[in-house]
Amino acid sequence: MPVWASLFAVLLLKEKMNSSRLIGLGFGLTGLAVLLGQDFRVLGTAPLGAAFMLMAAMSNAAGIVFLKYFRWTISTFNLTGWQLLLGAFRLSSGP
Repeated sequence: MPVWASLFAVLLLKEKMNSSRLIGLGFGLTGLAVLLGQDFRVLGTAPLGAAFMLMAAMSNAAGIVFLKYFRWTISTFNLTGWQLLLGAFRLSSGP
């Protein structure tokens, strides 16, 4: 998720891609490759699960970047309460 958040921040928030951010992204991707190294052959047999995990990470990163993009006029406490309420409503309403 931090990889996507960094890339979305560069695109949407116009943050600069400096050398320290590039090094951090490189370390993050290297760590991800090390952790998933044994499971790459499994991805070919079940690509839908990997796609869902990738979409979840991208949507989480997009939510974080959009939260930073908009100027909220309510407090963080109230904003968190609304997010939890709307998320709980969606979870309880079923598919």
